[in-house]
Order: sequence, then structure tokens, then C-alpha cells
Amino acid sequence: MVSSTELRITIPALRQKLNELANKFSIPLDAPSLFKNELDFDGLKSGESVPEINDCSEIEEEVPVILFILRALWRKDQIMARKYFKEAADDYNFFDAQCKYAVSLLGGLCKETDVAAKDKFYDKIIRYFELAANNPKYRYLDVMYYLGDIYAN
Repeated sequence: MVSSTELRITIPALRQKLNELANKFSIPLDAPSLFKNELDFDGLKSGESVPEINDCSEIEEEVPVILFILRALWRKDQIMARKYFKEAADDYNFFDAQCKYAVSLLGGLCKETDVAAKDKFYDKIIRYFELAANNPKYRYLDVMYYLGDIYAN
């Protein structure tokens, strides 16, 4: 695995790359200047239609709404919120719900005194953190950090 420091570009290399791009895509001196209120960022002046958010078929509307409700519920009833986090994590395979469910289990872990019950909590926490970290839709980097911390300690 490549570390993040190996992926970083050095300052001189970055400066050289930016100079090359500036020379390649330079703005000519005789180019018209941009005046206030004449910019067409949204394409309305040119007759292009602006896509609506609802036009995107990739957005799953149910899951974000469910998560918003669950976060509000967490402040009032943590047991019910934990149940719904688990449901969203299992049924929708939603990375944020998987992480939130694992974090909600951490509170129960602190209260548990029985060693066997603690082991079950550990297994569940690690399982849901791993689900969130390996989710094909979104790699949750914070969860990878949590897992690394758990495995290191």
C-alpha cells in the first residue's frame, strides 16, 4: 500500500507543473475583461437548462432522510435510534449508518461488566466498522482510522 507521503508532490515539482499549465493555457493580453454582472455561471443567458437535483438518478433519497431523522432521534431515545441505525446499516448497506451503529455500541460497551457480553460488543463493533470501511459505494476513511486504532491497541 502506498503511503500518503509518497503520493504528495514536492513544492518545486508543483511550481514547475503550475508554470507549465500557465504557459499552456495562458490568457492572452487582448482577451476581453470580465465585467461585473456579465458572467454566465449557470448558463441561463446562453439558453442552457440548469439540471435539477431531482434529475440525478444516482441520489438515493430515502437513506439521507432516514439518517437525518435518526440523528434527531438519537438526542431523544438512543435505544430506538440504535435500532434504526442497525436497520439502515443492514437493509440499505449505508456506510454512515454502519459507522453510527458501531459508535452507538461503544456506549453499551462501557456499561457492560460481563466479559462474554463485552466480547460480543467488540465483535459487533468491529464487524460494523469493517462493513463501513469496505463499503463499495464509499470508503469511509474515519472508520479505517478507528479500525487501525482498535487493531493497534
